[in-house]
Amino acid sequence: MTKRKARATVPGGARMDLKGGKPGALVGRRLTVKYQEDEGAPAVPYLGVVTWTEPGRLYACFDGFDEADGAWVDDSDEWGWSPAAQPAPDPPGAWTPGEPAPPIDKIFLSRECKPAAGAVPAAGVPPDAAEPPPARHDELLVKWKGLAHVHCQWVPRAALEAEHSNKQRVQRWVRAHSSGEAVENTWGLDGDDAAAGAKDDELGYNADFNLVERIVASEAADEAPPRFLVKWRGLPYASCTWEGPRTLLEEQRAILAWQAREQPPPPRELRVATTRSRPPRSAFVKLTESPVFKDGRRLRPYQLEGLNWLLFSWYARRSVMLADEMGLGKTIQSISTLHHLWTHEHVRGPFLVVAPLSTLAHWKREFDEWTEMNAVVYHGTAESREVLRTHEWRFADGGAAGSKDSRDEHEPALYKFHALVTSYEVIKQDLSLLKAVPWRYMVIDEAHRLKNRDSALATDLRALRVEHMHLLSGTPLQNNTTELWALLTFLDPDLFPSLPAFLEEFGTLTDAAQVERLNTRIRPYLLRRQKNDVEKSLTPLEETIVWVEMTLFQKRTYRAILEGERELLVGGVTGAALPSLVNLQMELRKCCNHPYLIKGFLAASGKCVLLDKLLPKLRREGHRVLIFSQMVRMLDILSDYLLERRYSHERLDGTIRGDLRQAAIDRFCRPDSDTFIFLLSTRAGGLGINLTAADTCILMDSDWNPQNDVQAMARSHRIGQTKRVKVFRLVTRNTYEAEMVERANRKLGL
Repeated sequence: MTKRKARATVPGGARMDLKGGKPGALVGRRLTVKYQEDEGAPAVPYLGVVTWTEPGRLYACFDGFDEADGAWVDDSDEWGWSPAAQPAPDPPGAWTPGEPAPPIDKIFLSRECKPAAGAVPAAGVPPDAAEPPPARHDELLVKWKGLAHVHCQWVPRAALEAEHSNKQRVQRWVRAHSSGEAVENTWGLDGDDAAAGAKDDELGYNADFNLVERIVASEAADEAPPRFLVKWRGLPYASCTWEGPRTLLEEQRAILAWQAREQPPPPRELRVATTRSRPPRSAFVKLTESPVFKDGRRLRPYQLEGLNWLLFSWYARRSVMLADEMGLGKTIQSISTLHHLWTHEHVRGPFLVVAPLSTLAHWKREFDEWTEMNAVVYHGTAESREVLRTHEWRFADGGAAGSKDSRDEHEPALYKFHALVTSYEVIKQDLSLLKAVPWRYMVIDEAHRLKNRDSALATDLRALRVEHMHLLSGTPLQNNTTELWALLTFLDPDLFPSLPAFLEEFGTLTDAAQVERLNTRIRPYLLRRQKNDVEKSLTPLEETIVWVEMTLFQKRTYRAILEGERELLVGGVTGAALPSLVNLQMELRKCCNHPYLIKGFLAASGKCVLLDKLLPKLRREGHRVLIFSQMVRMLDILSDYLLERRYSHERLDGTIRGDLRQAAIDRFCRPDSDTFIFLLSTRAGGLGINLTAADTCILMDSDWNPQNDVQAMARSHRIGQTKRVKVFRLVTRNTYEAEMVERANRKLGL
């Protein structure tokens, strides 16, 4: 039966003051509105909650009201504010008891309903049986197809199985979880311990998926409040969903932030941004104190020096490389540079940040925590990138507020975002699109990826339209001066045009005078500071090489590998035999780690024997540990071992999706986290991420390039670390691995 609102009969009663005050201030307040069942019937008060406001009226959803989306209320209605403080209603679900269940997208968890009081025991089961019969009314936590995680519901299994489209899926899930075939994540669920991992990452329930990251669009509705397209935290743009105001009841800040982002620059700001020429070098004014950033954040003195150096290079029209040691805040110095150009030089972008996949979310977070700039992360599937381009790329009207001029569609000031954060892989995938954008500034993180001048990445980046750039690398010189030249010629191909000429002068650094000439040559282009010089508050890093003995079976395996390649070793190394020798070296390294890495061999590992003695001691002393390995199968073995020993752990390697990588980092770094160990692959987990929650690193194996190991150690030894960091490098004695480590260490002298 449709209810009718009672009209206001007493002038001067409750009135809505919606003209002033902060937008959205009334959202979430409780009110009562009187409704009549029939004309002439007494009015009945209904309790509701305000979900949207407009001038002169508001929209409310009511408890027990049969209009699904609520109703508009204005001063012609008989209404009043409710004095009772009550919790906000839960987001609406798609299923109502007694109604058919919609199609299921995912099933996360199950729980058992306890038998009701006075229930009759099952036939054949004595009342005092030690083991109660299994509950017969299971409930499943399900996500509905086409709806966000915030609408997940606990639904009786019987109600789900009543629908043919859901029945088989439910039964398969129950069978798999009853037999122990599947392991599920329960991230963030109260009362449940976080599981170590899932065979299918889609099984995992992550409470962060219920949180709004940002709103990206809106659409009007007839006689109803607008709906908003929501990007959820930790999920790609392809998972955006349209939500009404009731779902976003506690997300008014996100709505206001979206409304601010949707405002194009006013004509004057646009005119300044598009007509003002780049100032000359003489216009540079050195900053004597740190700018004050969002929430009162300030730069450290050496970071202010880095900011001044980067700004001077911009005024001087010289692209450069910031090569501070890992952990000194190169990200913040870069963001503060872009922020200064935006706030003081009226350069509103677009800026481009190219970084490793594992660090994209970190860059976005630092932009949000330090500045008011609009930074977006551009990566993911083609569908996700298309959603971002549709809603976050350019202003809808193609111009400034109040401007009707026809402008170049690629005019810098017309892009919504100030900074676009993307990965190396997306540069290759969307090169034709990104080449069309006139980038005012580009930052390339972990720029040692450009050490090969002719690599596809270097070629693609040179194809972009970039006014100015700077590179970031904590390890600019890794193997030889050829790699340094590749970075320098990327910055300034006119000054460093010839590799032979550069190598003739600096190819072999044999004396101090030669090194001094090189330093003088590159000083305008490269700034490098080390932790022990500028960050006195950081405790020193302590590295210990732990010599490990092989087990008997490892020795037999090691010898068998060598004897299997007897002809190669006796015959010497020729050009044709070189690939086989490289394969032999890798097999020997695998054996030093664990014979299980070589198919068909089952034996124990000396490193794992040592690890089994070391980890209990570290746990008793309250340490938290990072374990690095270059081999994913070694991480598989360690993960199985940690599960057996019941050590809580996270994992990050090249097989982990980008958004799940950041989720694992966040869980490990939470102040209340008790996760003991983080397993990381040296390459995927050794670049750019911050794991200062750990104070111990264990390197299960070493890299031919020692700088990769240095990068791995720097994940915990960086700004924010208050404890002494210890590194244990495990090396198998009297093996190829020991020789490799010795040779690699000599490279550190470069």
